[in-house]
Amino acid sequence: MHYVRSGKIKLACRTWGDSNNPVVVLVHGYPDSSRVWLPLAKLLADKFFVVAYDVRGCGYSSAPRFIWDYRLENLEADLQRVLDEFSPNRAAHIVGHDWGSIQSWESVTSPRLAERIASFTSISGPCLDHVGYRTREQLSLRDPNALKDFGNQALRSWYIGFFHLPVLAPLLWQLGLDKYWPQLLERLEGVAHAGVDPNQRKEGKNGINLYRANILPRLCAPRERYAHAPVQIILPTGDPYVTEELYRGVERWVPELHYQKIDAGHWVLLTHPEALAKLITGFIDRT
Repeated sequence: MHYVRSGKIKLACRTWGDSNNPVVVLVHGYPDSSRVWLPLAKLLADKFFVVAYDVRGCGYSSAPRFIWDYRLENLEADLQRVLDEFSPNRAAHIVGHDWGSIQSWESVTSPRLAERIASFTSISGPCLDHVGYRTREQLSLRDPNALKDFGNQALRSWYIGFFHLPVLAPLLWQLGLDKYWPQLLERLEGVAHAGVDPNQRKEGKNGINLYRANILPRLCAPRERYAHAPVQIILPTGDPYVTEELYRGVERWVPELHYQKIDAGHWVLLTHPEALAKLITGFIDRT
């Protein structure tokens, strides 16, 4: 375990493998911590120097006080500090899952990190700005099929509206949802032996701020965001939350795009780490 300072935030980082190998940085989603990467990290460590860090507010990282401290630009600054620490003189390969993917899109489309990222693998997490543009286009066309696809994805994203409720969503974690989270993963996603995260309540409560700080601003006022590195999108076909609809038209923003589908659910990194390691390794080798 290493600790990296990003402004007032202390980021907890884990590493595996030989530091002389190419660097792969893993960015976890909600409501996880870097420990969710353990099965995959051990597989990648034979060939890469693997770094995974607890996103601000999660795991053993410190938590900011205000919701606006979770904005994408601050999350980008956190990744930059991790790169400064573990890959200061060479570009690193980024792999993000869920919210880790959403926030990493900010970095791979930011001029500030144009020379720091060699490739980006996105798993179940689109760019919010791209989704914002796509949503505007769908609503303006008034095409029945397009509106049907939009409505289907909106139903799958019901939890986003729930997370914006001021009290109820965080309260569920306070009332003990953290204790039942491993059972829920097994029942809903088929994740066996997920293990107990000692910081699960913290991650559940604080991670909600990622949605509150970023979803509405980016969907309502999307920006033009072009990727400056090759991007591989991995879409689990059994993902109940993220569908292919969220990636339609993404080739407009990504000059070098690779698209992979995998027969798995949302937490593919826990259920299919071997298949995921193969896709990530193959993509990095090609780029």
